[in-house]
Amino acid sequence: MNMYHNPVMIKEVLEEMNPQPGENFVDCTLGNAGHTIEILRRTKPDGRILGFELDIKASGEAKERLKEGGLLSRVEIIEDNFRNIKKYKNKLPKIDGILADLGLRSGQIEESGKGFSFNADEPLDMRFGLQGTSAEEIVNTYTMDELSHIFSEYGEEKNYQHIAKEIVKARKNKPIKTTSELAEIILDFYRQKLKTKKEIPWIGGIHPATRIFQAFRIEVNDELGALKKLLEDGSEILSSGGRIGIISYHSLEDRIVKRFYRTSPQLVIKTKKPIISSEEEVKKNRRARSAKFRVAIKE
Repeated sequence: MNMYHNPVMIKEVLEEMNPQPGENFVDCTLGNAGHTIEILRRTKPDGRILGFELDIKASGEAKERLKEGGLLSRVEIIEDNFRNIKKYKNKLPKIDGILADLGLRSGQIEESGKGFSFNADEPLDMRFGLQGTSAEEIVNTYTMDELSHIFSEYGEEKNYQHIAKEIVKARKNKPIKTTSELAEIILDFYRQKLKTKKEIPWIGGIHPATRIFQAFRIEVNDELGALKKLLEDGSEILSSGGRIGIISYHSLEDRIVKRFYRTSPQLVIKTKKPIISSEEEVKKNRRARSAKFRVAIKE
């Protein structure tokens, strides 16, 4: 049984990124090294990879997996945010490819204990690493206007003002510390709005807390700012003929990638339309259903 997360769109990634013997890549989201291992198999004997991973557990798993496969000597794991890619550019003689899979691994959601999911009662942390401001701090200190802004911009939540108001009201009685407490505030708002007693009043097939939890996670980790910085600095340090590929999972990320590729004077778009997961892959991995893959080449 495969205990590891299956890398999304691995066939498409290899076709579009086209790793060749001796080429060097940066895997901005190493995880447990699924994409990295397949790229290394095609860049042998001496192609190298820099792998960014903030999750200490995931980087440990990746190291063990790479060691088992005899590939660890060709990989350097960087426990830092990929937004700092430029800082590490001299670790490789040249960079032929940059890949980022912006999705959360199932293990990251279900086993981290950091409150990424409303399906478990956990502390409201949501930080990918150990630094920065937690979701608990944000939910208890942001003004109603600040909460409304992130719910609208990062969660694309239609009822952003109402939910922000309910959170501010609830925290006056006691601080909001867990995922269950936050989810219940959102659920209670929707029960009243929809005049239902259902435990979970599903909205268009999704849990009512989905967009709000996404908004907090993006704010906590400055995900969109990190993506913009990666695109800017990554395209600068990429070698001529090098490929940059981003797998995104929601419209906010995809719009940033699409716009950057179109406006960058250094890049030529390789994928005129985003590549999506095959039906077969979606059946095996539900999280792949929203994935979009875009690739550009540096002139």
